[in-house]
Amino acid sequence: MENSPIGSLVVDLNVTDLDEGSNSDITYSYSLYTSEKTQETFNLNPSTGEITVKELLNYEDFRIYDMEIIATDKGANSLSGQCTIKILVEDMNDNHPKLSIKSFRSPVNENIEIDTVIAVVSVSDKDSGDNGVVDLHIPDNMPFKLRESSDNYYELVVSEPLDREKVPEYDITFTVTDRGSPPLSDNETMTLELLDVNDNVPQFPQSFYTIRVMENNAPGALLSSLTAFDPDLHENQYLVYFILEKEIANTSMSMLFSINPENGNLYALKTFDYEIEKEFLFHIEARDSGSPPLSSNVTVHIIIVDQNDNAPVIVSPWRAHGSVVEEKIPRSTDKGSLVAKVIALDTDSVHNSRITYQFLQVTD
Repeated sequence: MENSPIGSLVVDLNVTDLDEGSNSDITYSYSLYTSEKTQETFNLNPSTGEITVKELLNYEDFRIYDMEIIATDKGANSLSGQCTIKILVEDMNDNHPKLSIKSFRSPVNENIEIDTVIAVVSVSDKDSGDNGVVDLHIPDNMPFKLRESSDNYYELVVSEPLDREKVPEYDITFTVTDRGSPPLSDNETMTLELLDVNDNVPQFPQSFYTIRVMENNAPGALLSSLTAFDPDLHENQYLVYFILEKEIANTSMSMLFSINPENGNLYALKTFDYEIEKEFLFHIEARDSGSPPLSSNVTVHIIIVDQNDNAPVIVSPWRAHGSVVEEKIPRSTDKGSLVAKVIALDTDSVHNSRITYQFLQVTD
């Protein structure tokens, strides 16, 4: 195994010599055909024939060592035997997989098309077998997917529509894991920022506004604030308000009302008289400053509320100003007989126009 501790036994050579005494006393040595690298890596005990690890083994650097061992007796006319040994270093899962972000697009428009490539990632592992087989992952709950483009290269592509108003940016963590036991991994996190696109229409809280205005109002009085909301950013969010022109009796709405183009505050430009005009119906538009701009409108119903600003007027019996009305009746008139009928009119509305009658001054 690679990374075996120094001094670990690799092989214990067993040599037999049928002679006796010094003629069977064996010395072990490397032949000239054994490379320097091999002799530096493994120690050969000349007396016992034990081959042990001399330097740490690294499978990724050197995997196969060939050596030729000579066993020589100590007789007067020494004789020798030899054998060839091939040492195969076995891989351990001792290298972490590596990932490298080759390219990464950020920021991108929120309306980026599905299947657009956001990033290119390469992965590698110096180990072999399952120890060197790697898998690349990103979190499951993201609108992206990985697509293998070539050997050890992956593309990160958009898999679902993106919406900056819901998620303005994503922290994407790439994790590469090998299949060794235990597995080793590496990861890197990149932040994808989404740029705003003018894809939201301004929204009024209500589709219809009913505003009651007391007659005899002061010109320039604030009637209501009609504020819309746009979840986009910057100029895509900046709203301008307009009164959509509509004429009533040759009078345009802009002569009766005005709206602050920046905040939607609606004002009356004149004093209203319930007895002349009782209601107005028109539209207000909110338009953003994107390119192209998006807009929406809302219906406004102005109801003029009556004020008790008209005194009742007696229309019958008619009398000239300052004169007294005389009604002649016979002395024999019965109790309960009609003497006169007083009729008064009031131009106000509802309760304000209901009239009651009473004597202010009477004789016996």
